[in-house]
Amino acid sequence: MSCENTRPCPCTYACPRHGKCCECVAHHHDHDEGVPACFFSTEAEATYDRSIEALCRDRGLIPARRQECGATKESAAKTVFITGGSTGIGAACVRKFAGEGWNVAFMDINADDGAALAEELGALFVEGSTRSRADLDRAVSAALRQFGGLDCVIANAGIHRCNTVLDIDEEELDLMIDTNIKGTVHTLRATVPFLLRRGGGSVVINASDQCYVGKANSFAYGLTKGALGQITRSMAIDLGPKGIRVNAVCAGTIRTPLTETLFQRFADITHGGDADAYWKAEAALYPLGRVGEAPEVAELAYFLASDAASFMTGGLYLVDGGLTAG
Repeated sequence: MSCENTRPCPCTYACPRHGKCCECVAHHHDHDEGVPACFFSTEAEATYDRSIEALCRDRGLIPARRQECGATKESAAKTVFITGGSTGIGAACVRKFAGEGWNVAFMDINADDGAALAEELGALFVEGSTRSRADLDRAVSAALRQFGGLDCVIANAGIHRCNTVLDIDEEELDLMIDTNIKGTVHTLRATVPFLLRRGGGSVVINASDQCYVGKANSFAYGLTKGALGQITRSMAIDLGPKGIRVNAVCAGTIRTPLTETLFQRFADITHGGDADAYWKAEAALYPLGRVGEAPEVAELAYFLASDAASFMTGGLYLVDGGLTAG
């Protein structure tokens, strides 16, 4: 039988000059063999074309003709990899990039919400933790198989715990550092090499307004988010000559499932359990008179990732309703 489906094949062997390796999606060839070391050479591409044709014929399928060399990175859909994408700011980024026509791959430990969001938007979701390099490598490999490369990374995954330097214990300190700092570093080490293969790209790190100000009972969070600000600056210097821009989003209080849970805990202590009253008190701290919403942060993240921000790197950009202006 012949293949009538002419969508691009979701395969890790996609050539950056030719686009996807083969337009036939019905053969579903195995990917476990990995990419040949000489993959990017013309000879390797020709050899792979022949092997795909043979594999398709063996399975009774006729591969569609390979795309011509005229395809360019600018004319093809770009691909973003997002961590912590199941809810909150991460999910808003998934929605924003998908709405702008990007290929979106994201990972999160929240499998139920992640799978539902991926199904809704046609994105790729992989369950996993950024604290695990193995989970990250698995998620990145899935993104490469599906979309052929990476153009942008949104390092969003992180956690918050309330503590001071006097009451934080070793276990909680290790958890905050492993998740917010080392998890981000793991993410960057797993993805940046594939931006380099594209000839450049963009990294956006979700830092915090606590890169600029301190807050009560937020010792470890401020410590780890401040570190992300310095990571942003250092990477911008190291990777700028290689065509990769690195910026950070520094948000104030944003209404997300994480802050909903956190503020309910605060309200139980200070407002007799009245979470609405606590939210109103928080909003009163901001010159704009309200807290932020996740899509507002996603808009900034998208702008920094896009070509519209092509001369912007090494920046820590506030989206905080004016909180730090005073």
